[in-house]
Amino acid sequence: MILISVGNTHTLFAHTRDGINFCTARLSTALAPAALRQTLGEPWTRWWQQEEIYVAGVVPAAVRAWQEELRDCRLPDWDPEYFHLLLPNTYTPPQSLGFDRRCCLLGAWQEVGSGAALVIDAGTAITVDTLAAGHFCGGWILPGLQSQLDCLHRQTAQLPRLLPATDIPRLGTDTAGCMQAGIWHGVVATLRAAIDNFRAEHPHGAVMLTGGDAQRLHPQLPTSRQDPLLLLRGFAFLVQKSVNTSKT
Repeated sequence: MILISVGNTHTLFAHTRDGINFCTARLSTALAPAALRQTLGEPWTRWWQQEEIYVAGVVPAAVRAWQEELRDCRLPDWDPEYFHLLLPNTYTPPQSLGFDRRCCLLGAWQEVGSGAALVIDAGTAITVDTLAAGHFCGGWILPGLQSQLDCLHRQTAQLPRLLPATDIPRLGTDTAGCMQAGIWHGVVATLRAAIDNFRAEHPHGAVMLTGGDAQRLHPQLPTSRQDPLLLLRGFAFLVQKSVNTSKT
């Protein structure tokens, strides 16, 4: 099957036969679906016609555009809301829980079962979610690194537009350095506090880190485990459970 997860900044494409091993690609969500399909080329061109395709994500207009683009392909019925039957929770309203968060939580649940996990997904937004005893307990949402830099640029008259830097000073000595240092150290401190809080309650729980900025953040969060396929494993698991249930 083919999985298409539409994120705010990037769209993730995955081909899998077992829900564990994936051939993946990551391209800009801003591009039209037809252009993205052309960019992917082979073997995706063959797979579009052969495989069942499942599309979901956090940008409704882009998801609809993909469904229209793939109208002549195999798009089986499935229910993303089946998540709430798999992982009980009190999220309100239930349908407002982001698709990426659902998938990452399910990917973690597959691994820890009745144990506990803190799931950090560092992308356009950074989400920090707690899973324990087979329940989604709740979490945090905060702006990602690029989102915070963009906000400072948009909301001020003179602060420059920046991309996240790779070499962050402890203290900035110019405007750009101060912006980079403030945002970077603020995010790191927040995530370390989240991990400390989680460890106090679940000392043997797993801390899982995924998302576009996971590799950048991982050295600062040494007790976490980076898992770039967490979302995809959860996506495949949700599809399989939903489809199998609809057939019974």
